[in-house]
Amino acid sequence: MNADSLEQLLELCVQEEPWLLGQEDCLPEDPRDVVKVRLGERIVRLFPGTLERPIADVDRALLVANAVDEVLNDTLGFGVRNVLDVALAYIDWAMEQLAPAWPHSAKSQEGTSRLSQAEVEAAREVVAAGTPSALTATDSSVRALEWLTCDAADFSYTGGHPQSPFGRFLRVRGLPWTEDDEAHWIPLAFIPEVLSYAIGKLAHEAAISQEAQTKFAQLAAQEVRRSLWSFGTAIYGPQYEDSTPVPVRDNAVQWVSLTTGRRAVAVQLTSGLRLSDLQAFDLPEALRLSRETPSETSDSVNVDMSVGRLELDPRIEIVPLHITATPHHIVVPQRIGLPAMSMDDLRWASLTADRPTDLFTFCREMARGDRPPLVVFEAIDVWESWRKNGKSLYRGGQQPSLIVVEPHAGTAEWRRAVSLSATERALLKLCLPPIRALAGMDERDDGPPTVYVYAHHTPASDEDDPIRPLHRRPGLDGWSLHTGAVPVAVTAIRSEWNDELVGPLRELSIAVAAAVDANEAVWTSIHDNTNVSCYHIDLVPGPTIDERAFHWIDRQVESSDDGDVVYARLAVSVSTLANVADADPTLVRNQLASAFSDLVTAVGVDTEVADAFEENWRKTKPTFAVRITSLPTVRNELPQPIGLDHAIVAQVEQRIAVAVRDAGLRPGRYTGDQAKSLDRDVLAPAALAALDEAISAHSMDTLVEFGMQQIERAVNHKNRALLELGQTASLMDVGLDPVERYREAEADYLWLRRCCETAVESALRSAPDGAMPVDQIAWSEVLAAAHAYLQATNRSEGVHYQLSPTLIDVSDLYEITTDLDPGESTEGNGGSGASPYHLDVPAFGRALAEERIARDIARDISGETNLEPPGEGSSSSRHGHDGPDTDDFPDAQPITNDLNMALDSAMFNQFGASGTEIAATLFALSAWPLGDTDGDAVVVCRDDLVQHVVESTHLRNTDGGEERAMAAIDMLTSKSAELAQEDWKPWHARSRKRRLLVQPIPELSDGQLVVAPHLCYGAATVYLHYFEQGQLPWAQPQPPVEVEKALEAIRDERNQALERLVGSTLRKDDWSVIERVKESKAARLNVPSLQTEIDAVAGKAGCSSIWLLEVKDPSDVAVIPEIRRSLDRFYLDGSKHKGYATQLQRKYDDLQPYAAEVARALGLPDRAEGAESYVIRPLFVTRVPVAAGYVGGPFPFATLLTLLSTVNTTDGDE
Repeated sequence: MNADSLEQLLELCVQEEPWLLGQEDCLPEDPRDVVKVRLGERIVRLFPGTLERPIADVDRALLVANAVDEVLNDTLGFGVRNVLDVALAYIDWAMEQLAPAWPHSAKSQEGTSRLSQAEVEAAREVVAAGTPSALTATDSSVRALEWLTCDAADFSYTGGHPQSPFGRFLRVRGLPWTEDDEAHWIPLAFIPEVLSYAIGKLAHEAAISQEAQTKFAQLAAQEVRRSLWSFGTAIYGPQYEDSTPVPVRDNAVQWVSLTTGRRAVAVQLTSGLRLSDLQAFDLPEALRLSRETPSETSDSVNVDMSVGRLELDPRIEIVPLHITATPHHIVVPQRIGLPAMSMDDLRWASLTADRPTDLFTFCREMARGDRPPLVVFEAIDVWESWRKNGKSLYRGGQQPSLIVVEPHAGTAEWRRAVSLSATERALLKLCLPPIRALAGMDERDDGPPTVYVYAHHTPASDEDDPIRPLHRRPGLDGWSLHTGAVPVAVTAIRSEWNDELVGPLRELSIAVAAAVDANEAVWTSIHDNTNVSCYHIDLVPGPTIDERAFHWIDRQVESSDDGDVVYARLAVSVSTLANVADADPTLVRNQLASAFSDLVTAVGVDTEVADAFEENWRKTKPTFAVRITSLPTVRNELPQPIGLDHAIVAQVEQRIAVAVRDAGLRPGRYTGDQAKSLDRDVLAPAALAALDEAISAHSMDTLVEFGMQQIERAVNHKNRALLELGQTASLMDVGLDPVERYREAEADYLWLRRCCETAVESALRSAPDGAMPVDQIAWSEVLAAAHAYLQATNRSEGVHYQLSPTLIDVSDLYEITTDLDPGESTEGNGGSGASPYHLDVPAFGRALAEERIARDIARDISGETNLEPPGEGSSSSRHGHDGPDTDDFPDAQPITNDLNMALDSAMFNQFGASGTEIAATLFALSAWPLGDTDGDAVVVCRDDLVQHVVESTHLRNTDGGEERAMAAIDMLTSKSAELAQEDWKPWHARSRKRRLLVQPIPELSDGQLVVAPHLCYGAATVYLHYFEQGQLPWAQPQPPVEVEKALEAIRDERNQALERLVGSTLRKDDWSVIERVKESKAARLNVPSLQTEIDAVAGKAGCSSIWLLEVKDPSDVAVIPEIRRSLDRFYLDGSKHKGYATQLQRKYDDLQPYAAEVARALGLPDRAEGAESYVIRPLFVTRVPVAAGYVGGPFPFATLLTLLSTVNTTDGDE
């Protein structure tokens, strides 16, 4: 038979049985994908067949084997594990034979692939080969194979069977076209589904044993608990003395998983070895719990457990979840009010969730009594749909009558397994648990993976009470991996390490694995003549020896089936490591190279080869870097802040969409004034109502304290993240775009901080008096509403001022989406009725990121610590506030220059405290001495605050120092009464004086104050930066006349200083420069006349370009109205003042005809014959990137840092 005849046979089959085509509903995964899983002490390759989730099938089969094989071995002489072993071993062998014949081209689309003759011949050889001898090595394997075999006369095909068309049979004996009685395997494509069915049959056989039933129930409960650890740190559930769960046998809850102290998932588990044994209840206990509303006098909520009853606080919000565990791949029906999953689905959810609250929020939405009916195949389908839809079933204001969920999401398991095959192989060689047994994994596109296992299961608390044990999540051990031919595992975490060790040692483990990755070819080749199969490097905290950060404690070699396993312990002095890396990251790289050279030499690598390997390692870029910063703050590694929860954001957006529907607005696209009105009159009020409702359940003090802690953490993590990304960009060679990552991280943390500030300000302003405590989900609800409010108000501002205006699209189901308005609408007044500006926000943000990273590099090289910080603005957004209304801290370091004495005097006269005293107060508070029991933000009485400021600053030696400190603290205090009287516009970041960044010390209802040290430190840098720019950190109210005069003097001097800097920078690079040419002095440039003063012209011998430089140093702007005015100052001509671009155009017009003459004025030689003539090129030069450079204006822009690269690379002569 050839390939063409096979296709003809398939066509005949369809003609005879056309219903077969109706059985096809998806395209199988490509068998050429290499998917390998661990099976005992070996790796086997899987064939997808017609199954969507073959990996889940293998994992489930192993669990079934643990439950039933003892019974099956006694009765049949073999078990599930034997069946699994022989079937998967055959698949692995057969694929090895077939793979060379498969085409290497990309996967063909359905209907376009053709079978090659080489594939037919390879398949014929596989069939003819029969059963490999390795499959019959044991009696139990032989018996398992016999059980999987039938005679040809008994072999039948049932095409409509829901599980297997060939029953349990994988082999057929006595086929009519064969001359012997040898058993032949069925086609490879059918084996996975037949195997799954066969395992179910065996489980059914074992179900006669109550012992097997009980063990399966216990194992299923353990597996469910293991998956639930991804969603919380504590679980309630009965257990035996040996810590095994007490399985549920009736209508009861197996586990109560605490997502937070106030939220829980009640997990009801139904398990059975036979489908017929699965119990169904009219009102499952988990569903009853979620529907029960405790009375006001209730002391507790009672939960029926597998043993007794559990009493819970009646204030806990409980959502139900029904888990079904069977030996089969099953579809669990979704009942209104009761979300359901198979055990496989829950395991997948635990692997793919990106935050611990995901299971709770998913179940809460699925359990809503008013949710639309679902047409869904598997729970994994609705889980994946929910995740891809922004963690929402639907987002519109008009509820659909039915939701049809796209099937076949289970193929995601196969795709993930493709990417992890190398990791699975490495884990086997390293004698580490298989992927299925891991507690988690950090999968990195740009670096080595880190895998985690639970160190041990912590015994449940309340051991005296078998009904109410509280299971705490176990600690973690972990390793970062090099997954190449000679894999390396480096300890990343130990459960016994303290917090001070975890960070640096985990980063070092990643760095070591990444360095081996970078040297992979050499690393593999140096082991060619050794028996070494892999390395375990155990990082151990240790002392410094001979000023080295590392030294080997011991090493030993153990034999394995794959070769020698090298176990070595590397002592690491964390303090020395930090100091060495801070001084020069290449020193850490070199010490690692030397250490590993010593190690490989000790295990048999030739000395010369090891030396060459070390030299090669020393040539690669460092993979570990540390920058030690001197900060006054006591705690500098805080926990992660609570970020925006997309599931809760989706809930708020849906509520807003309902408001749009209820307002009678029709679906369609809204632009210009219509979009502005929609945002201003409907979306923003609905979001504000959601915010008011979210905070009303809590007290002002509770919200303020919780919120300040979150702001403190957001500020700390933002600074740490940007410092790390800056190091990555300047020092290390990694496979990512650090600048883009920097921009995104800066935007994300900025937006998070602003949402937190809005929430805290709202609480201060409205002073709610609710009694509920604030947990992670409650705070997420507040954040989501603040996020929506800021989005809507920013969009409205953007339309009004025609700054990157957005359009709003309302679908028929009232799903609301936004996009940039491509039109040239001028319905918004833009402050003057002008055309819109389309600001390239990502490009602007990227430029700011590049600028800041470049400054960091310059600091590293020069050792300077007082370079100009950036302003508050970082115009990079991924959160829908489409106008570049931005607000961020300058670099986290104090400015050491003395403030202008006149400004200090003016501020003292007008405010009672000078600028220096305000900054000194904030720096003093940033060093607040937090105790071990204090939170990250601490509540302090005013008198203690004043005393601390006086004793910590120059005020202790100043007359009236205490009064000055009190005045400074009063200026920096956010008070409820003052905010309540304010026209509160939180989207106006910089213009408001009454905002948390300017007044970072909120006052509680009892007069005590909340100090957040990192926020105070950041606020100090903001104040100093604005003072240096000749501004206050607020625009409204206007400063008093005396203060404004002092600020204006600073602005004038600053602009002149920038002009001088531009000239000196160019001269140092051998450019000739003529500066400050007044219109009456045109002869200085050899031109007949000038319309206006020229800042500078510059030329260089050998370059044809003569640069006409317009130097501008605009103040930072951080709110849409100010950005619009700044852009208009560049590009819009007024009645009194021409825009900067018009002025530059005039100057260009004056000089452009006289380029050669200007060159002579600069002292440049005449151009050589045939060379390009001199040409005038206009250029704006600013201190840092400004928005005007990213709206497509007529002239290019450069900053001080990019000036030389701009003028030197634009010229074609260079």
